[in-house]
This record gives sequence, structure tokens and C-alpha cells, in this order.
Amino acid sequence: MRHHRRTRRTLAAPLAALTLSVGVLALAGCNILAPAFYVIHGPEKVRKLHELDPNRPTVVFVDDRANRVPRRALRGTIARSAEETLLQRRVLRNVIASNSAVQAVSADRYGSPMPIDEIARAVEAEVIIYATVDAFTLSPDGSTVEPAAQIRVKVIDAVSGQRVWPEDRNGQAVTIRIPQRPGYAPSTRNEAAQLEDELAARIGVGMAQIFFDHERQASARR
Repeated sequence: MRHHRRTRRTLAAPLAALTLSVGVLALAGCNILAPAFYVIHGPEKVRKLHELDPNRPTVVFVDDRANRVPRRALRGTIARSAEETLLQRRVLRNVIASNSAVQAVSADRYGSPMPIDEIARAVEAEVIIYATVDAFTLSPDGSTVEPAAQIRVKVIDAVSGQRVWPEDRNGQAVTIRIPQRPGYAPSTRNEAAQLEDELAARIGVGMAQIFFDHERQASARR
């Protein structure tokens, strides 16, 4: 019996200290709990909107029939950035070069727009990630430098000819921004072109991020 009493007294001090620690944490409130949540759960995630089949040959095609993009080469930058990101993140294993799809469309002799599924089949792709550009600007008001763009994205199964995502036939609207840089403004056409290139590359990343989970802090989508 004496042995049991000594054991209880020995454990009493650590238990009291633990109780006190819990009380202090409770009083500290969110200042302690928020970092603890971050450590346990990690950074906040942006969830993917659609899951691609990694094994199906896929091509990315950016269409700009309304000429929103100031230079045709920027369409290629957007598509290459998207396909490189999808490969780096291992979302896809078999990506067909986007410029081959551009060449297929350019070779179309009939003049009318080639159907989306035919673009894919022309380069032996089973799936096509098709994007149209609704807006592309370096400034919302002509003075503030805040590059932004809006695209609409859809995924077409070229084998069946059906749209598999999204439900909206017009596509999923996605807005991409480059954070504002106070005090910075391109002073030459070359500097403006560099900013356009940066925005185009970011659009491609934002397009690819539709298809995989990623940290909110690293998201190009806004």
C-alpha cells in the first residue's frame, strides 16, 4: 500500500504541470492554435477541379479568335507552360507538343474553324485541354500595373467527341493575376513584352493547376 501511495504522489506533479500547460494554451487562444493547425495539417490547399487520366495522350490548345492576346507567340507560351507544369507535377505522362496542334490547325485548308475533337485527332491525341482567352491586360485602368487574364477551359474526349468537363458548354472561367508591384511600370516596349511573357507563362501554370491540388500561396488562379 505504501508503494502505491508513493506512485500516486510521484505522478501528481507531472499531471498538475500538464493541466497547467493545457490551461495556458487555452488562454493563448488562436495565437497558438493557428500555427499548431498549420504544423499538423500543412498549408491551405486549393483542390483540383477535374482529374485527368494520366495515361491518355493529351494535347493543350489555346484559341484566341477574338485576338485578346497582343502577340501570337504568347499563345504558344501559355500552352507550353501548361504542358510543362502538368508533366512536372506528374498529372500526365503522355503530352503531345502543343505546337503540333497549332500546325494542324494552320494546315486546315477549308478556312472554317476546325472542331476541337478534330484538332486532337489530327495529332493523335485522345484528350484535348482547350482554352479560349477572354481577357489579357497589363493594366486594368491604363495606369496601374496589374497584369491579369481570364480564360475558359474545357476538356474534350477526342475518341467520343464529347465534352467531359465542365458541365457548362462554354468552359470553366479562370482568372489569373500577377501581384501588383507598387512603383513599377514598364517604360519601354521591350519591358512591356517581358511582362506579357510573364503573364502568359503564369496563365499556363494557372490552367494546369485546375488539374491538381496545390498550395493556395502558390496558386496562379485568383
